[in-house]
Amino acid sequence: MMQADPIKPKLKAPGTKRLKLKSDELLANFALTCNLRRYDEERQKGEENRQHWAMKCGVSSDHISVVAAYSAWDKERQDDKYQFCKQNLLGAKTLQGMGGLKRQLLEAEACTRPLLGST
Repeated sequence: MMQADPIKPKLKAPGTKRLKLKSDELLANFALTCNLRRYDEERQKGEENRQHWAMKCGVSSDHISVVAAYSAWDKERQDDKYQFCKQNLLGAKTLQGMGGLKRQLLEAEACTRPLLGST
């Protein structure tokens, strides 16, 4: 037994072109379709952006792309960093977290240097 299509249009009256649709179902499908299309477009832009950063380094590696993007972001003036993220589809909070981690690692390295006897 086949199920009926839940969004199947029904003519309101013979000879007219008005359609009677279940509005909640129609809106839900429309929203889902728009979101999926936007998600596909954003994913495609993100992939192109990743390839852009990889090509700047001459290496096709996700990790190197992230490092290249972070380095470029880090060189930006503080006022321009958010706009840089927006233009390059990068997460500002993620890059700020990477900057914090970098500072912690450098501080830890500076603290352990005298203990290890290296200069």
